[in-house]
Amino acid sequence: MQLTLTTLQNRPVVYKMIRFDSADPAIRQIVETVYIDSLADAETAAGSDWIAGKAMGVECREFQAGDILELSDGKIAVLTNAAGAKVVFDANEYTGTLPSISVDQTIIDAIQYRPNQPRIQSLVNGEMTLWP
Repeated sequence: MQLTLTTLQNRPVVYKMIRFDSADPAIRQIVETVYIDSLADAETAAGSDWIAGKAMGVECREFQAGDILELSDGKIAVLTNAAGAKVVFDANEYTGTLPSISVDQTIIDAIQYRPNQPRIQSLVNGEMTLWP
């Protein structure tokens, strides 16, 4: 997949209602996420869970696999899926100009992934290949 340099201006804003299993922010888990037309629709979509404090509305940007986010100090984050899994590279770990970067295979092979996170097979001239 071709990498894309991502900014807040080139990714669409979406609205979601998120439902939790508990009203306690310290222990709650997400049980449902629903796309809605506006933040005002979150309360209606959540119903009684809204009043109970077990739901909220959020405005966010939709990112996708292959997006590159510029971080601080020359670091970049390359998203490997739409759920937000990403790999962060320091400025000395990639060559080229964004988004047409390459990463040496020894660096790719040394990445420590979380369980079930998509893994990068190669990243050459702005083209990322993920393991199937």
